Amino acid sequence: MTVSRRWLRAGLAALICAASPALAHRTDEYLQAALIGVEPNSILVDLALTPGSGVAGPLLRLMDPDGDEVVSETEGRRYAESIRRDLGLRLDGKTLDPGEAEWFFAAPASMKDGTGTSRLVWKVAVPPLPPGEHRLEWHNRHLPGLSVYLANALQPESPRIAVLQQVRSTNQSELEVRFRVESAPGSDSIPASTPNVSVSPVPETFEPKPTWIVVAASTLVAFGLVPAWILLARRGRR
Repeated sequence: MTVSRRWLRAGLAALICAASPALAHRTDEYLQAALIGVEPNSILVDLALTPGSGVAGPLLRLMDPDGDEVVSETEGRRYAESIRRDLGLRLDGKTLDPGEAEWFFAAPASMKDGTGTSRLVWKVAVPPLPPGEHRLEWHNRHLPGLSVYLANALQPESPRIAVLQQVRSTNQSELEVRFRVESAPGSDSIPASTPNVSVSPVPETFEPKPTWIVVAASTLVAFGLVPAWILLARRGRR
């Protein structure tokens, strides 16, 4: 299974982060470097795996059990699933299921000389996170007898997310990320169902203003009283 371009770009930081330790770690260690990304609707886990040359043999028997120097689709999926069972991810105290990973396995020859780095990527959909502080917990218990661990939070892509604190266990097999979610832009605006213009009801008792009285009187005079006076004047002349 190939890793999408977006996650390749996201995982580039993981490889850079792991590059220096990978060059320096002992040949009898299995380096597992995790980057955790938090976004408003998803959690990203990017795990880079670099076996030292001294432990590549037993690890390759797990990745490539038929020994044909190729990690097939079936073999890769099986090993990725075995890793998933050793991982833990919790958001605000609730367990998340990472599901199936996107993966890339390095060539067995490069793993034998200690330079091959494989990658597993999980993107876990989560409900929209409400504004406020949240806590994400991660642990990796895959092959603890052979492994050394690194864990770090990615810089969030969304401006609504801010990482507040990272707390790691001594060997970095566990990471707690505390972060804040800000309200979405426009969330405080008037709801669509609220009318834009409010109309006050007409009170039960309505008293016309003086202006209306003047207008009404003028109208009566102009169209009623004046013609009456004209008629009376004409009759008096006769």
